[in-house]
Amino acid sequence: MTTVYVTHDQVEASIERDNGRFAVQLGEHALSLGEETLAARPALEGYVGRKIVVGVRPENLEDAALETDTPEDQRMRGVVVLREPLGSEIVAHFTVAAPPALTEDVRELARDVGQESAVQAAAAEGSNETVMIGRFGPRSRVKNGDVVDVAVEMGSLHFFDLETGLGIYSGQTKLDTQSNNGEGAQG
Repeated sequence: MTTVYVTHDQVEASIERDNGRFAVQLGEHALSLGEETLAARPALEGYVGRKIVVGVRPENLEDAALETDTPEDQRMRGVVVLREPLGSEIVAHFTVAAPPALTEDVRELARDVGQESAVQAAAAEGSNETVMIGRFGPRSRVKNGDVVDVAVEMGSLHFFDLETGLGIYSGQTKLDTQSNNGEGAQG
């Protein structure tokens, strides 16, 4: 099995709709998209059922044991592979069962750092595991090998069109973007 470390924790996902509610599906995790997120990024509704890239920064991932008020549908589960205690915080590297985003930018970065073969192997294997990084509070008790529930700050997720790499923000969808002579949907 090949594991790909991706900068800024980007993972392949899809937008799903069930009974009028929207969720971002990251592998086995269905994370509820609230009205605030949809209002800020109305173009997401045009991506229902399509693959996208979701980006999340480490400061927007916290040990759910410390964020007890985070709803279950805004949490994901992973396995800690590296714990770095830094005094004021713990940087936790954890795997989640979701495919990595193997975009052209990721492939280019891999070429630049001499890791192109690892990315090619992950693509060939159909890797279904992504390493993400969370900045946990110093009171987190996670250790290497632990299964950890991670609270996701949903309003801070970043969404990108898988094919174009453009951010999904305004009311424009990829189809609207193509009719605007390639100008991005970055409203």
